[in-house]
Amino acid sequence: AAGLVLGLLSASMVFAYVVPRLVVKPITLLRDSFEDITWNVSAGFPANAGEWSGDPAVVIGAEGEAHPVHGTRMLKMGPATSDLFNRLSYAVDLRQNPLPAGVRQVRLAASFRPMSTANKSRYLLRAAVFSQRLDEIEPQWMTHQWSELDERALARAARAFPLLPGSDGWQTGSITVDVPPGASVLVVSLWAATMDGKIENRTPHYVDDVRLSGIFQEQTP
Repeated sequence: AAGLVLGLLSASMVFAYVVPRLVVKPITLLRDSFEDITWNVSAGFPANAGEWSGDPAVVIGAEGEAHPVHGTRMLKMGPATSDLFNRLSYAVDLRQNPLPAGVRQVRLAASFRPMSTANKSRYLLRAAVFSQRLDEIEPQWMTHQWSELDERALARAARAFPLLPGSDGWQTGSITVDVPPGASVLVVSLWAATMDGKIENRTPHYVDDVRLSGIFQEQTP
């Protein structure tokens, strides 16, 4: 009996060794460190997939104490004037560029920092997946009409992270959103704000190293 138990344990150990856990690296859908000096942003909500749209922003090199996270350039947003937040959005057409089999989630990551640390700053990452075409999506769904977004989107995700006055350096955040069957468009957006009601006290913000990755479902033996 003892020999039988030992034999079974040995067989289990060999099986675990021969069939290891399969780890598959994420696929890159977008990585933008804004190295292209001809980069430009279209005003408003994205009219076309594969391009940045939103509030004014420019590509710059190092400025003062701020140095790019990756490469030699970064994006400078703002300062905001018409609204508290500066926003940039990017759309992915999942019909023309379907995700590989096994990818059921997408992760968005970006790094932010303020030009001035005198006031509190606030950064947000948002993502939503729709079954509608891009031209059928109302921009307000991604900005103010949260209840409408709940009804219209197949899936959504958001994360906000504040930066207290005096805090320096880059702040990196990420979110993960599901991509259910029937998904047509993925929209992601970056938000940055100086939390001060007076427009004259608002300052620009920097963003760099934006990454959008497809996450494979983990396979186990």
